[in-house]
Amino acid sequence: MSMIGKFVQVEPDQFKKILSNPESVTELFMGKAPAMEKFAGLADAMRERAKRMAPGALAAQLDRMPPEMRDRMAKQFEAMGVSLEKLKSGEGMEALLNAMQARMGALRGMAGGAGGGGGAGGGAGGTAPAASLSLEKDWHSIHYLMCGKPEPGPTLLSQVIMGGTEIGEDDLGYGEARYFDAKAVADITKELSRGDLEAEMRARFDPAKMEALGLYPGGWEPDEINMLIDQFHALRDFFADANAHGRIVVTCLT
Repeated sequence: MSMIGKFVQVEPDQFKKILSNPESVTELFMGKAPAMEKFAGLADAMRERAKRMAPGALAAQLDRMPPEMRDRMAKQFEAMGVSLEKLKSGEGMEALLNAMQARMGALRGMAGGAGGGGGAGGGAGGTAPAASLSLEKDWHSIHYLMCGKPEPGPTLLSQVIMGGTEIGEDDLGYGEARYFDAKAVADITKELSRGDLEAEMRARFDPAKMEALGLYPGGWEPDEINMLIDQFHALRDFFADANAHGRIVVTCLT
């Protein structure tokens, strides 16, 4: 199972329609959850293999997570009717697979049925994103390199990936969608463009310390800093583009 950090840009008029129908925010991320889709749609033989292999990998991921994130993940599993302790032992994997498959079917139904239009752009409010970005599993590493903490905090840089104002009540995988309005996007753009930020990030890169802090997903190699900086550049440019067009940014973990 993977936690993927995703961002989309939304035009102001579009976002007003989403605010009037917050549940339609789900449509922004339709078709952008490959990890859940792939895991839920496995053939029978692959499901059996997943049930044998996933518990150990899941337990290792859970052990590395900061307490707040681990507790949040536990609540998401419990909401799907899956006991976290049984899941770690392997007993709950079948229930999780079934719950995820049912969840993906429900989300696809919401996207296709909202407003009768079908697809991400056909729902109430026409919620197709103007542009999108995925940080894949690197979102937590980039968050840490930007702010020096594993959790969100009061600083603007600690909010970019793990903060924002919640919108809608649908769990998109690991919590609700969150958004930054145009002013917040402008402030974040300025902070991400700070001249000495990249040097600070490179100085913070320490695989052993990051592992000890429980950053997701773990297993960093010394030469991966350049790849993470490239991802940071993509995030910086994404916010700069949103700011230039006066757009809102919506984000989630799936």
